[in-house]
Amino acid sequence: MNRDEIIARRLASQTARYTIERRSTNGAGGSKRPIKYYQYRTVSDFWAIINSDELWATNIKFSNDSEEQELGKKICADIKSRLLNGSENSDDEEYYMLCFTEEKDSLSQWRGYASYGGIAIGFEFNASELFYIKPTAQAEPTAQAEPTDQKSKIRHVSINPYQVIYAIDDKKNSGYQILKKALEGKNDDHTQSITTSALIPYIKHDGFKEEKEWRIIINQTIDNCDIVDCVHFKHNKENDLKIPYIILCPGFDRQKEGDKPFIRFQVKNDTLINEIRADNGLEKIYGNKETLNKHIIICGEQQESQDGCLLCTSAIEGAINIDNERTGEFKCCCGRGTEDGYYMNDNQIVLSQGVKQKEVFDRIYEKITKYNYNNETVKIWCEGHLPIREVVIGPCSNMADVERSIKNYFKNSDKYWLRCVDVLSSELPYRTPQNRK
Repeated sequence: MNRDEIIARRLASQTARYTIERRSTNGAGGSKRPIKYYQYRTVSDFWAIINSDELWATNIKFSNDSEEQELGKKICADIKSRLLNGSENSDDEEYYMLCFTEEKDSLSQWRGYASYGGIAIGFEFNASELFYIKPTAQAEPTAQAEPTDQKSKIRHVSINPYQVIYAIDDKKNSGYQILKKALEGKNDDHTQSITTSALIPYIKHDGFKEEKEWRIIINQTIDNCDIVDCVHFKHNKENDLKIPYIILCPGFDRQKEGDKPFIRFQVKNDTLINEIRADNGLEKIYGNKETLNKHIIICGEQQESQDGCLLCTSAIEGAINIDNERTGEFKCCCGRGTEDGYYMNDNQIVLSQGVKQKEVFDRIYEKITKYNYNNETVKIWCEGHLPIREVVIGPCSNMADVERSIKNYFKNSDKYWLRCVDVLSSELPYRTPQNRK
């Protein structure tokens, strides 16, 4: 597959996903893009995610829903009145999936995925989050090794959740109608095959609609990334199977020597911004005041260049901005507003990935802890780490103790990027087995 074919395929798949989102969020019971996406996990899984700063995406063929993919293929084939053909839809096509819900405190989610004191982790995926796919230990390059295949270096993916389409093979079903509209006009085999290939992993049986699920799907061909040497296996004790998965790590897999974080302000207050510009400690970190000011971005202002944070540009090593690819236009992250439904917090400071990020964080955090804006504390988030924004403790007898423990850890551990995360307890009552009828 040459470069032009890769670009054409990627744009077609992204357009299909964009189309399905626009269709599903404007009718047929669809909801707007949520502010946060939640994963319900056991306590042990929660701490594993916190300590590793990674997410695991499981091969969709090993999902706990036995009808995954097959239902989507059947519905799309019925809509197009032909069998799907081509390698894009064969059993060799591998999709890796992360699942989220827009529900932050759902009884059915607690029961199904995180019973007795589980944790709901709230992620905030804005316009486009950059992750890299972690290779297996055998595939890690050595210092002396020279890459022989350019594609082997492409392990960065720009991810964003898309809403699941709940459907059944019935023309009267609302999900069926959404898919039909998304596939209308895709009459040539090549475009139809790409479009259906991009949409099938987002189709789920209508009976699961109360889950309000959103998915991140990674596919080697569509995302133009090499995952051959990145597939890990975990042992499922319940069915004695080896489950394939890939590890997604936030940001870049390495940092350039000398790169300092860009400081992106989404705080509409000149006093705080000027205090940080004038901070002597930050000036020492960046070398001089001029360099510090070049690393400060005020979101909403026209930038002189496209250098900056991951959301403000598509120019940084593999970062992908869907609007840029579709229209060729440059947009500041704050300009990605309401039409696409993306949420941008206007009371935060974001540090891009870079060396001395912790030192920069500590200097700014010291100032904002003494500062209050519209009765809401300004928060600092760090790119290059999982975008965790909220943690909810599930119903259990010791919720207060668990909440206190997590808050203390986030505040005092070496994981500084978690310091501003909200830690809450479920509002649902806990019932002991003796009290159940």
